[in-house]
Amino acid sequence: MDNTTIDYVIEQDTIIVDKNDKKDTIIIANDFIVLKEDSSLDFHIEKVEYWMKQPRGIRGKQGGDAYNGLFCQFEGGHSILDILDINNKQHITTLELEYNSDYHCNNADFSNTFYDLQDEFPLLYSSQQDRYARCIIVDRIVKRDGNYDLETVQKIYLPYDKEEPLQHYPDAVLDNENRFIYVYAGRSVEFCLYKFRLPKIEEGEVVQLREEDILSRWAIFDNPARYRQGSKMIGDFIITLEGRSDIKMRIIDLENHRYKLIDLTSDLGAKWEPEDIFVIDGEIFMASGATGIYKIELSDD
Repeated sequence: MDNTTIDYVIEQDTIIVDKNDKKDTIIIANDFIVLKEDSSLDFHIEKVEYWMKQPRGIRGKQGGDAYNGLFCQFEGGHSILDILDINNKQHITTLELEYNSDYHCNNADFSNTFYDLQDEFPLLYSSQQDRYARCIIVDRIVKRDGNYDLETVQKIYLPYDKEEPLQHYPDAVLDNENRFIYVYAGRSVEFCLYKFRLPKIEEGEVVQLREEDILSRWAIFDNPARYRQGSKMIGDFIITLEGRSDIKMRIIDLENHRYKLIDLTSDLGAKWEPEDIFVIDGEIFMASGATGIYKIELSDD
């Protein structure tokens, strides 16, 4: 692999491929497939509306995901977990965990795998990234005597190479259907994605992914993210949230190497720092860093 630092001045190769009975063009730059912006990509937001408040936290609200109508959101990396009933707009409980200042959770995803078939929730994967943490924590949510608890069953550590954009505050999103992890990272001039297989729990309490485990890699150069937040795999698309006061949503179509950027601040009046995106009964919700949970309404066209 060429580990040259990616920049706007890069050597590119153009590959013409046959796809769906038509010619297509793929741009390759330093082993990355370059994603192109395509505003015609099918995904239209009608409005974003306030749904419910979050419980008051002692640390910043961060990544989370929902299962069976219950939304689980971390605070302070991996130190607090709030469980909310989204349909009934109720706070269920708050779990206080051990605080680690190296952790910062931008994204959390439930898998489709249960540690025990009697468990109420499948395994929860949370990206814990800071300058040095850079791991994915796999937790089991258990209920004993009516009380929830969290048990860490695995930690997945990402490769580290000082010349590779993967080192810059990586976050991971699950492809549960195909059992892959997509890690997105990069500096202020690039948005890079890396595909890994999803390790099995049977592989041990600690799994170290290496550079040779990267299956594919993609990059965006012309419209990079300043602040990357949470994400979700919905169908064939990866949907990421970005920004703090300038809130954006990026729809990524890896199969057709394209993306669409939606400005939630200018176009829809969003005024909160986004943290993560989740789905309940086919409806899409977004969680903020403090101001509440929001529902996204999609248009029919």
